[in-house]
Amino acid sequence: MYEVFLSICDPVLKDQVCNHEDYEDIDNKQDKLGLLQCIKKIFYSNGDNNTHMVDNHVVAITNYYRVQQERFQSLQDYCDLHTEKYVSNRVSR
Repeated sequence: MYEVFLSICDPVLKDQVCNHEDYEDIDNKQDKLGLLQCIKKIFYSNGDNNTHMVDNHVVAITNYYRVQQERFQSLQDYCDLHTEKYVSNRVSR
């Protein structure tokens, strides 16, 4: 499971995880929860340790809930738009 978590990270995130101060210990133990905590810290902190972690988390959640279908956009078009973004993100990894 540890390898699965690490394999789905994009190259930039994987590089940041590998350069994290606790990575050697996490990698030696194959610590799945430690890896997820490391990813969460990197994702929400923008590299500033924990300085803006709470604010960035709130912004991420708010942006997630603001995603909505446009007024005259069909459901199929809306689904296709987000499916294309998801597939293009998966292919670029």
